[in-house]
Formats: sequence, C-alpha cells, structure tokens
Amino acid sequence: MTEQEALLILGIEGDDILNVDKKMVRDRYRKLMVLNHPDKQGSQYLSQKINEAKDVLDKSYMIVEPLHNESYLK
Repeated sequence: MTEQEALLILGIEGDDILNVDKKMVRDRYRKLMVLNHPDKQGSQYLSQKINEAKDVLDKSYMIVEPLHNESYLK
C-alpha cells in the first residue's frame, strides 16, 4: 500500500494532506475502527485495510509529530 492509498483509506484528502500529522492519523484511525471493528459487527477486511493504512503512515517520513509548543514559532 502506498502513502497516498493509506491517506485515502483514512479519509485524509484535499487541504488536510498539507496539514497531516500523527495526531490526525491517530484520530481518523480511531474513528474508523470504532465504526468497522469486527467485534462490533464491522468488516474484518476493512479493519485490516485501516490497520495497514495506519501502519504505512506511522512509518512515513511525510507525517510529522504535532507541535506541542506553538509559541516557539512566534
């Protein structure tokens, strides 16, 4: 799976791609897993793809950690 495919699976597209960080990936992952978890009658196939997408983006150099101290930028 490519990074672009992983972003699409997690619903990250358009302007979100420019601002994506690990927190956004984690939040989108959690939201989708709540809806698609096999224990909650969700699809096992979809949950596998969502997990794979998260793993790809966790290893990606494109995704950065969110800044905790924004005053540093001022």
